[in-house]
Amino acid sequence: MPLKNQAELLFNRVKTHQLQKEVGLLSTDIQVDAGVVQVFGDQNGDIGLWIPISDEEHRQFRPDTRSAALRLTAPHVDGVQHIRLALTEPRQERIFVVFVDEILSTLESNPNNPASTVSSMLKRWRDLFRESLKPITWSRDQDLGLLCELEVLLALYERQIPSLLERWTGPEGLPHDFELETESLECKATRSMNGLKVSINGVAQLNPTPGKELRLIARSYAENPDGEISVDKMLDKIFRLDGIDTDVLVRKLQKLGCPYLNKDGKPYFNQYDAVESFEFQVNDDFPRITNIGPAERIQQVSYVLDLSGPSTVPGYLTKNLLLQNGEHE
Repeated sequence: MPLKNQAELLFNRVKTHQLQKEVGLLSTDIQVDAGVVQVFGDQNGDIGLWIPISDEEHRQFRPDTRSAALRLTAPHVDGVQHIRLALTEPRQERIFVVFVDEILSTLESNPNNPASTVSSMLKRWRDLFRESLKPITWSRDQDLGLLCELEVLLALYERQIPSLLERWTGPEGLPHDFELETESLECKATRSMNGLKVSINGVAQLNPTPGKELRLIARSYAENPDGEISVDKMLDKIFRLDGIDTDVLVRKLQKLGCPYLNKDGKPYFNQYDAVESFEFQVNDDFPRITNIGPAERIQQVSYVLDLSGPSTVPGYLTKNLLLQNGEHE
C-alpha cells in the first residue's frame, strides 16, 4: 500500500524539480493498466496528477471543469493519452494532497479504467473543496474540545469499533460525541489547574440515549508550547490510519469549522500535555440538571460541573476504559 502523505512528499519534490523546466513530472509507485501515474507541477503554480489511459478510455472520457479549484481534462502529450487532474487554487493544497493520497490508494488496488475511477471520486469530493474556502473562526475552547474527541476516536479505532466515523456524532450536532452500539460517550476537556471543572451545554448532553448507558470522559490538559499533543498532530496520525474514509473525516472537520486543511490553519492549534483523565457512568445519582422544560419555564441551560475529587463523584469508574494515559487507582 502507498504510504499516507505520499502525495505531500511528491508535490514538495516536484515543485523543486519544476524550477528547471516548464512542467515538472515525478513518477509515483502506482501502476495502472496504461502505465505509471505521475505527479506534476507547472509554471502557473498548478499541481496534480498525470494518469495514462488507453485509447478506448480516452474516447469515452468527458472532461470535468465544473469545480472552481479542480480541473480534470485529457491532454494528448507525446503520443500518449493521459487524464490530468489539476489543482488551480493554491489555498486548497492541503485538502488536495489528502484527495490525491486517496486516489493513489484506490488506483493501487484497482488499476483498471482509472479515468472512470478518478471522475467518480471527483464527484464525491467536489463539495469538500467548496467548503474549505470558508473563513477561519476557531477558538481555544473548540481546539481543546476537539483534541479530547480525537483522543477518544483513536482509542476506539484501536478497539476496532465498526463504522467508527459514523459513530462520531459530535460534529453532526447530536447531544453526545459518540453513539456506540450499547452506550453513548460524552467527552469533556479542561485546561483548568484548579480542580476538575467541565462545561455542560444543555440538558441533553448528560441525558442517556434511550436503551443505552452514558459514559462521561473528562480529560485535563496543560497548555505547553512544547507539548506532546495537539489537534493537528492527532489528525496527522488519524489520516494515516488504514480503513479511514478520508472524505467522511474531511466533511466532519469542515462541519466543525476545523482549519486543519486550511493552508493558514496551523497557528490556530495549541500544543498541550495530557495531565489526567477520569471516566464516569452517568447514573441516576450522577450530579446533573435534568428537570427543565415547559412546565418549569426553563428552556435552555448551560452550567459548570465540578468533578474535583473524582473518586467521590457518584458513577466514578475506578479504571479508565478508554484513555489510559493518566490512569488512576
